[in-house]
Amino acid sequence: GVELEVEIEPRLAEPKAFALDMERAVPAFRTGGARGWVGAVLRDPFAAGARDASEGTARILGALTRIRPGPGGVSLAVTHDTVLAIVVHVLAGAEGVEEGLWPRMLEALCLAHTNDGWAWRWRDRAGQWSEPVIAPSDPLC
Repeated sequence: GVELEVEIEPRLAEPKAFALDMERAVPAFRTGGARGWVGAVLRDPFAAGARDASEGTARILGALTRIRPGPGGVSLAVTHDTVLAIVVHVLAGAEGVEEGLWPRMLEALCLAHTNDGWAWRWRDRAGQWSEPVIAPSDPLC
């Protein structure tokens, strides 16, 4: 077999990725379920007990920058559907939850680090993220 290195990255999980204030996040999640909470994060993150969706995406991409493989290498990051959904919606420029952007079980977002940021592909959509990322050394991650 092949020996693989496994590294735990807490910024890809909740709470940390987007959920910040569990006293607001948990009731918002219970009321609207996963899709309702993601929609709330995209519309009004404070009310959902979350950080801004673009800021959270920049933090996640910053964490992935740290673990990116060398030339010819591949790295795999696993996260929750809600985290993946918010990142995909931000990358696609969606302002609310879109059925065509919601991840299915074991579905993947393809990211490639470029000189200008990140190239991304999600199903039939593709684009470039050129916004600054937030380094994992930032204590607020």
